[in-house]
Amino acid sequence: MFFYLSKILGFLISPLIWIIGLLVFSFLFPKKGKRLILYSLLAIFVFGNGFLFDEVTRLWETQAYKIEEKETFDLAIILGGYSSYDPSINMIEFHEASDRLIHGINLYQQNKASKILISGGSGSMVGVDQEGVYMYPFLVDFGIKKKDLWVDSLSKNTHENAVFSKKILEENNFNGSILLITSAIHMPRAEACFNKLNIDVTPFAVDRLAGERKYYFDHLFIPNLHTMHKWKSFFHEILGLVIYKIQGYA
Repeated sequence: MFFYLSKILGFLISPLIWIIGLLVFSFLFPKKGKRLILYSLLAIFVFGNGFLFDEVTRLWETQAYKIEEKETFDLAIILGGYSSYDPSINMIEFHEASDRLIHGINLYQQNKASKILISGGSGSMVGVDQEGVYMYPFLVDFGIKKKDLWVDSLSKNTHENAVFSKKILEENNFNGSILLITSAIHMPRAEACFNKLNIDVTPFAVDRLAGERKYYFDHLFIPNLHTMHKWKSFFHEILGLVIYKIQGYA
């Protein structure tokens, strides 16, 4: 129930939905129409403003961690949500969060992480292929040794990422250093979930939404639809962490 509720709330927290709602109400209630249209225009500017989004998000995102030259970790846990599988063409398609996987593989190949645990099942409300299942042979073909690769293909959300990862660690009597790899905006919630289960991790944040400050005219003043989509991700993480704390997951 919690899983399905989170998906519904994820739809409702989109600024684009709020703006559409304001415009619809401006037609339904003509006496307040001008004010509602003004509010919608203001919302378009605020939530479409790239500079404002960067400044707010920078306060939330976990900062990038620089691994020292001789520093190594016994395990890198890579959280899923970066791919999908199309069985009709037998192809894995990678999405915007694929930095998680790329950096994880790179750290393994540089001998900065001795093992990899990919944690991700199906995050969809309908039955689809589990990410961990189809990623396992892909990573083996990519050069990850089977003995160095563990898979959680059951988790549907961040809480379950931590739960099933802990189960794998216990089954293998693992007691080494762990690098947790996920998107910078997602890291505060992910790290809180792992810490709640007494799993000591070092956060390795990737896929940053707020990078170096930019002072271009369009970034400062011209609303951007893609920025509205990024606000949805930001609100999703804040709401998710609040709900997780209420649930006792973080």
